[in-house]
Amino acid sequence: MKPEDDYGSVEYKLKLTNKSRDRLDQLTTQLRFRMSEGGGECTYHLGINDDGGVEGITIEEYNETLLHLDDIARSCNYTITSIYEKDCGDNIKTTGYDKHNVNTKKVYELLIREHNPNKYIDIRVAVTGSVDAGKSTLLGVLTGGYLDDGRGKARTSILNYPHEQSSGRTSSIAHHILGFDDRGETVNNDRLGNMTWPEIVKKSDKVISFCDLCGHEKYLKTTIHGLSSTFADLCFVIVGANMGLTRMTKEHIFLCLTLKIPFVVIVTKMDIVKNRKNVYDETIDKLYSLLKLPSIRRAPYKVKNKDDIFLCAEKIHHNTLTPIFHVSNVNGEGIEELKMFLNLVRKRKKDYHVDDPVEYHIDMVYKNIKGVGLVVGGNLITGTLKIGDKLLIGPDNGRFENVLVRSLHCKRVPINKVDFATYACIGLRNVDKDRIRKGNVIVSPKINPVATSEFEAEIKVLKSHSTTVKEGYEAVVHTCSIRQTALLVKVLRKDSDRNEEGKKHIIRVGDRGLVLFRFKYRPEFMKIGYRLLLSEGKTKVIGEVTRI
Repeated sequence: MKPEDDYGSVEYKLKLTNKSRDRLDQLTTQLRFRMSEGGGECTYHLGINDDGGVEGITIEEYNETLLHLDDIARSCNYTITSIYEKDCGDNIKTTGYDKHNVNTKKVYELLIREHNPNKYIDIRVAVTGSVDAGKSTLLGVLTGGYLDDGRGKARTSILNYPHEQSSGRTSSIAHHILGFDDRGETVNNDRLGNMTWPEIVKKSDKVISFCDLCGHEKYLKTTIHGLSSTFADLCFVIVGANMGLTRMTKEHIFLCLTLKIPFVVIVTKMDIVKNRKNVYDETIDKLYSLLKLPSIRRAPYKVKNKDDIFLCAEKIHHNTLTPIFHVSNVNGEGIEELKMFLNLVRKRKKDYHVDDPVEYHIDMVYKNIKGVGLVVGGNLITGTLKIGDKLLIGPDNGRFENVLVRSLHCKRVPINKVDFATYACIGLRNVDKDRIRKGNVIVSPKINPVATSEFEAEIKVLKSHSTTVKEGYEAVVHTCSIRQTALLVKVLRKDSDRNEEGKKHIIRVGDRGLVLFRFKYRPEFMKIGYRLLLSEGKTKVIGEVTRI
């Protein structure tokens, strides 16, 4: 194993035998640090040295170590669950190795999770894939607690609109949740009927928030908006084993790379290709070739057992490998392995802090909620929101207005406070509901927000883009929850050695450049560092705001 990282949510321990007060205080501080790094959960590997050397421990040493850790964890209101153990065998130098011997040395892995009735770990997972790949069916199986009947039972139960149920195709962004308790067991249970979101949240210490995105090409802009505005920790790219790789599959992988979202490939419909090995092999060969391209550089990693699941859960945010799961929504193949992965995967670390000023991006507006009035839904990027906060909302024709936070809901559960990196709904007071729209922000007065009509950005035209980029170029700009057409006013700089004297700068395929954009319809709230994704036909222009 690799040496222990000083940071992160993974801790190596050979064994714990020292009961001194100073040692216990040191271990408590260490545990709290690992928990903060993991956003409320961490893993301890027992029988491993700090340098990664595998020695193993006996069952007596394990029990003693677990007793010490459990005392420390309970004092911090944490729960410990043993999730894995493995015989060391020939990996260590022992005499008389016997797996049935109590002196046989093993390595153990413990999951430690915070247990707080008023707080849970929230992992956001965007779900993409081509039309008919099985996205909605998979989510129905994961969140419903039952398998599909092969005729769309699981899918039908979660689709939003009648036309989606009749066609079986998602045309809107849908949200679903899967809960895990402190022991890592799924909370969703269909034996007594579908559980409501508040019921799931109440029983969960960790919640997976799925965002089901559209697969059809004509809804690509909706998918782009969903990926850019949800600030997902992880993305599922669904591939039908009987369908192969489609253009939309490649498009969705490109979007994940552009937005720097770690992604997992899930090959569905394995029951269909059971007797069609040639079809399956062709799909897998193309998938592996795609992931190994120089522009992607991901190591395909087929998940086969528990070892693979633990490795992928730890390494997924390193952006070096792509786990590949094989599932069947009909016979249940790979479903439990996928749930285990979701239970173990960590929240993506954000470069934001709870003490930063409030910055909340609106992506949904509900104007007439009974008993509340105006409610907006969106992502809290920085800071902490509390009921009674006096903030600014806008821009409306370039202006920001005062607004009062009347109520807060997360996962349809009323709460008093929302921490950063959370999706929440806010009931607002003292604001004209007809002047609020998607793309608006709610911010702290400390930010001194300014509406921006023009901004400069570094852009790159990717290889498969169908046109050149020059003055007069128009495209829909996606950044955070903003989706608006922008005009390229001027190419300020072109990073290319091509001789174009006497000509206006033209940014061609593979080129980078500094450009000036102007929003076509209304000014928006922008910040330096916002990542841009431009769509015009094929979505192949990316960038970053450098000046406003």
